[in-house]
Amino acid sequence: MKNEIRHTARVATATTMLLIVLTTMLCWACSSDDATGSPDGTRPMLTIAVSEQAWNGETVSITRAGETLDALKASTAGFGLYCTALGFTNVKTTWSDERWSYGTKVLWPNNSVNQEMAFTAYAPYQSSFSGSVGITACDGTTLTFHPALRNAIDLMWAQKTITADGTVTLNFKHALGKLSLGSVINNYGREVTLKRIDIDGTRYTLRKLDLATGEWSAEGATTEDIGEGDNLDVEGGRIIMKADGAGVPIPVGESIDINLFTILQIPGQSVTVTYTIQTSDYGEETIVTPDIKFEAGKDKTVNLTIGMNHEVVIK
Repeated sequence: MKNEIRHTARVATATTMLLIVLTTMLCWACSSDDATGSPDGTRPMLTIAVSEQAWNGETVSITRAGETLDALKASTAGFGLYCTALGFTNVKTTWSDERWSYGTKVLWPNNSVNQEMAFTAYAPYQSSFSGSVGITACDGTTLTFHPALRNAIDLMWAQKTITADGTVTLNFKHALGKLSLGSVINNYGREVTLKRIDIDGTRYTLRKLDLATGEWSAEGATTEDIGEGDNLDVEGGRIIMKADGAGVPIPVGESIDINLFTILQIPGQSVTVTYTIQTSDYGEETIVTPDIKFEAGKDKTVNLTIGMNHEVVIK
């Protein structure tokens, strides 16, 4: 009986020691995911934070814990991230802050916080580059884009070179130029009928985007003429196409908003917008805008005021 008691005591003591060792190991493992990232404090925890540049200018939002970028999140579920030094190749990342701890997704290279690294990113993320949304190739340095004329994606890019301190802030910028048709105002003194809107000019159908600079390369670039025209009608407050060409009447002193056309295209080429109107005294007339050049990150809205002297305002 005494031998059994002594044996039980030895087992209990061994079990206690094992628990102490395991507890110590677990606590050490917990301490490895602190603010510095690694157990010895030399490898930082990597945080990816993103900001967004508005059309025509300033940065409009920056992520912080628990926040997201509303505009970007609405248009895409995430972005593709590249970093050669850390082995990222088209890694899908969400718009909210990402914190990647040492020992999980990121092994910080060379055990150093002083290594310079270049991060590049594009949006929206594509798991493969089949061209379904226009992105036909991307290697983290350049991206090949073939946009649709209508319904092209809002292609964005970001680049950040850092000496690693654990935080990478990517400020996404619009890579394409945008053309929108705004309002048509009737100040003519009698009813005017808007018969037709045409967009004419040339667009790039294929170019390459440098993800470090946002510049478009002419290598392999192709172009085509745009010949976009529609007859118009109103349905539920929206301008739509109509086959018979009757057009849309605009009473004196009133205006209509055109949301039939919003075009995103590779910058560099120019187009014109032609409005065909009809009045009781002069019949059909055409009003042609000056050349409108697609510029990266610029949203150019065309508004037309019909009067004795027709005024086209592009902003």
